[in-house]
Amino acid sequence: MARAGQLVLGLLLVLGLLTTSLASREAGSRGRRVMEPREREEEERGRRRHRGREEEEERRGLYPQIELGRPREQLQSEGGRLRVWSEEIDAIRNAHVGIAELDLEENGLLVPQYTDADKIAYVLQGCGKMGAVIPGAESEYRRTYIRKVQRGDVIALPKGTVYWWYNDGNERHRILWAGDTSYGANPGRFHQFGLAGSKQARFGSVLHGFSKDTLAKAWGVDEQTIQTLLENQNEAGIVKAKQKIHFPEIPERRSWIREEGGEEEERNYLKETSDPFYFEELKYSMRDEFPDFYVKNGGALNRVNCHKLPALHQIGFSAVKVSLEKNAMMAPSFVRNGHQLFYFTRGNGRVQVASGDGENVLDQEVREGTVLVIPQFFPSVKIAGDQGLEWIKLVTSSSPFTTFLAGKNSVYRGIPKQVTAAAFNVDEEQLRELGRDEEVFFPPSKRGGRGRQDNERYGGIGKKPESEEQQKRREEEEQSRRRREQEEERCRREEERRREEEETPA
Repeated sequence: MARAGQLVLGLLLVLGLLTTSLASREAGSRGRRVMEPREREEEERGRRRHRGREEEEERRGLYPQIELGRPREQLQSEGGRLRVWSEEIDAIRNAHVGIAELDLEENGLLVPQYTDADKIAYVLQGCGKMGAVIPGAESEYRRTYIRKVQRGDVIALPKGTVYWWYNDGNERHRILWAGDTSYGANPGRFHQFGLAGSKQARFGSVLHGFSKDTLAKAWGVDEQTIQTLLENQNEAGIVKAKQKIHFPEIPERRSWIREEGGEEEERNYLKETSDPFYFEELKYSMRDEFPDFYVKNGGALNRVNCHKLPALHQIGFSAVKVSLEKNAMMAPSFVRNGHQLFYFTRGNGRVQVASGDGENVLDQEVREGTVLVIPQFFPSVKIAGDQGLEWIKLVTSSSPFTTFLAGKNSVYRGIPKQVTAAAFNVDEEQLRELGRDEEVFFPPSKRGGRGRQDNERYGGIGKKPESEEQQKRREEEEQSRRRREQEEERCRREEERRREEEETPA
């Protein structure tokens, strides 16, 4: 009897739960308003917009950040400041490249230090003295390296090299740094190891990491002297000298040794510099060098690679200085064996960068101070504005290889015209109007280049082929014109330099 009662009670409980659930569903359905077709369409559009935003964010995440924005100040003192572009930016971190700008005031001194990255430097403004030391050297030639540096100079600094930098001029001295941080503690970041200065995070002297009695024994002095050396300087990294620092003249060329020291001094010099551990030349100046490539009304280009400065072999970097005339264009191109760091130094213009899937990664106006990092294989084009456009480019290769997509050196000229026509799905006749005759730089013009060619070897882009005699005559005329322009440019530069020397007080 008791069991029957429990069974009846269980059935009543289950029935109550079912009734409550049905009532709740009915109430919910009565409370839910049926949506109108227009409202459903609007809700669907909202979902599509949301999905579109997510896809756009995902698509952008596939490409590196090209424009690096403004640097952040990492170190500042009375002697100057150091600004860096954040290692959090993908374009820097993925390329394992560190980028910084050193700004020294008059009498500002970057204290002797070494870093964990091979670095290349380009002097943006002013002049100063730069020095480096090779450890374990037995003579002056092998131990001390001092050079005057000024705007347009390229300097190579192997990792672990102890160096310093001093502004002995009367204006600000600005230097752009780039380095390979692949083997450093943090990719994208330089780590400085100062050999003097106060104790400070990231820029403090390593000497503060040793006890005073240890340093006293190592240097053969008393602890009071060590305490003075460690505590007298209140700044770290960059300090301001109390008075002008003067340096001994260090010969830069063998001819100076021959003229000043005589035959015996020259023999000593040759003996020292023939040693495999000799400190090789670290500086190359583009200041008064004639352009490696020049197009009238187009632009000029100077490059410093491992062939001009052998020390860049070890660094794995090179530098290119480009000056575009007003409204001129540099041919679309890409570098296949290195990332490119652009620092725009003058004028205004526009830069476009494309990706391998046909997307426009960057289309931006640029001006002085703009910094871009373009990864290898990404093609780009630079167009000058009405003020012209100049930039310095540092490449993560000691001998970069550039491929052009337009102009006389265009890869399209090496593709048979039948292949090009089929690839674009056009008639071969339609390709005859394509192509420019200039190399690298395109002067502003209403339509096309100064002349067009249709050479079967170059895929049929242009006009009817010239005869060998016509082509030879035209090339000779072109070479003669270039020589005249180069001679005029050289004379102009010599005259400017002579005037500068006359105006500069002895």
